[in-house]
Amino acid sequence: MNRETSVCLMLLSLNLGACSTLGSRPETAVMLGPELVEGIRQQVAVTQRLQKLEPGDPEYGGRQAELKAAKDRVWQFERQAIAIAVRYEQKQQWREADQIYARALKYVPDSEILQAARKQMEERREAREQTLRAELSINEGEQLLKDERSYEQIAQLKPSSLLTRLEINAYERKRRTVSAELLTQGKLAIERRDYSLARRCLAIAQRLEPTEEVGDALQLADARLNKTGRVSSLPSRVRESSLQARIDEYQQTLQKGDLSLARQQLTQLQQQFPDNADLQTLDAQLRILIEAKVVAASQHAKVLYSEGNVQQALSLWEEILPLDPDNPDLQLNISRAQRVLENLRALREKQSG
Repeated sequence: MNRETSVCLMLLSLNLGACSTLGSRPETAVMLGPELVEGIRQQVAVTQRLQKLEPGDPEYGGRQAELKAAKDRVWQFERQAIAIAVRYEQKQQWREADQIYARALKYVPDSEILQAARKQMEERREAREQTLRAELSINEGEQLLKDERSYEQIAQLKPSSLLTRLEINAYERKRRTVSAELLTQGKLAIERRDYSLARRCLAIAQRLEPTEEVGDALQLADARLNKTGRVSSLPSRVRESSLQARIDEYQQTLQKGDLSLARQQLTQLQQQFPDNADLQTLDAQLRILIEAKVVAASQHAKVLYSEGNVQQALSLWEEILPLDPDNPDLQLNISRAQRVLENLRALREKQSG
């Protein structure tokens, strides 16, 4: 790695750190200078070139330190790009957040971490849109319920009027339409585990147009809401104080790098405070960090395995498995390493016998 590349990467780090303070100028965070772009591209090129070296290659052993340094700088770039995008997302600036991911992926197109982070952001953006649409439907339903008394009085004043009948029929159709929309939004909210919003949708849908389907969905939302073990009986001030103290504890765990414990703590918080928007943001960030650690550690383990350090590779794979227990690649790598070690032990026992 030459001096020019190191300087470029240092400037890149400073530039990305400064971007977080430029909320009023989102275009500044997206635009990176040509020197900085060239710096990260050189790191990606170095990584790709050195990863092609085989253990038997004369350069392999001597270039591993350079490969690790290049990977670390690329990972630093990925992590900072994600941090900037998350800050935009917290401000509901979804377009700017997506631009950050799009620009970063131009420099590191094969980055699984950036691709996963962008996909997760798209899922959250879709959920946010559905929540807003549900709120609009709730407002519309509440207004229809408020108008109910007025239409009853109109019907009593002129019961035989054609215009009155047309108005009442239009009102009833509107109630059925909005009730059906609220039923749809309520079911979507249940899928997103937003049981509080689901109940609001379905309760109004039930009042507008009571049906068996709406009643079943409302019953499900109530059951799920009760199962979360909410602490709504506590005074709001006490709940907020307890929440903040536990968030601080979670942040301390995160700083120590114990992602497994951090996930347990955050899961417990989400069960007790299911509607808290800050916890949803923390969950998004934690999932990105977990995926990043799994990818990086798994790649390191593969290098160890290819160098013949099978036991070290196995230990590393087993260490990260609890973070992603359903990962088929991790399960396959662990199984393969275990078989290799068993075969080696059997061979040594045979030779010693």
